Amino acid sequence: MGEEKNSKLEVVGLSKSYYGVQVLKDITFSVGNGEVMAVVGKNGSGKTTLLKLISGVSEKDSGNIKLYGKDIFDLDVRSRVLFIGHFPNIYSHLTVFENLVFWAKIWGKDCDEKKINSALDFFGILEFKNKFVYQLSQGTKRKVSFCKFFIINPDVLVIDEPFSNIDDSGREKICKLFSICKVENKIVVFSSPEKNIEFKPDLILDLDFSQRT
Repeated sequence: MGEEKNSKLEVVGLSKSYYGVQVLKDITFSVGNGEVMAVVGKNGSGKTTLLKLISGVSEKDSGNIKLYGKDIFDLDVRSRVLFIGHFPNIYSHLTVFENLVFWAKIWGKDCDEKKINSALDFFGILEFKNKFVYQLSQGTKRKVSFCKFFIINPDVLVIDEPFSNIDDSGREKICKLFSICKVENKIVVFSSPEKNIEFKPDLILDLDFSQRT
């Protein structure tokens, strides 16, 4: 990764439609290593769609999305991006611990109990380690999903509305997480329905303005 230290996430002319309705039109931006970008805009502006596209979760209609100069759908590149959606992608019938072990295996990562304990402790939810997910509040579920970052250790972290449905202590931890990403020269892209954001980003992409015709 050393040779890619100054690489960027580059998006050029990105467009996406669903059932004939254009959601994103000709979006262009770049985010460098060690930078945090916020994607803002009203509901329906295409924030979630954009995040899924740059994470390689959804297919674009046109345009280019590149990381380290390679297409985002290159398997090696895609494996370096972690997308955390607005709704926690964790399994209700598994415990918190089992969920994190599962995701470590899916991503092919070594994950011992000490690493999981450290991640849970960071978000102040170590006490829920052996609880089933269905027993948790929505805010705690979101914190569990954020713990994936420490288990997977991605180069690019993409989060849909990280400050929604979470308490003040959780918001503080997310801000600290973003600061850690900057220090570790990672790229962060997150969405927010509001322009008054908890964490001051290096870059802001306002979809309400960027897509005006």
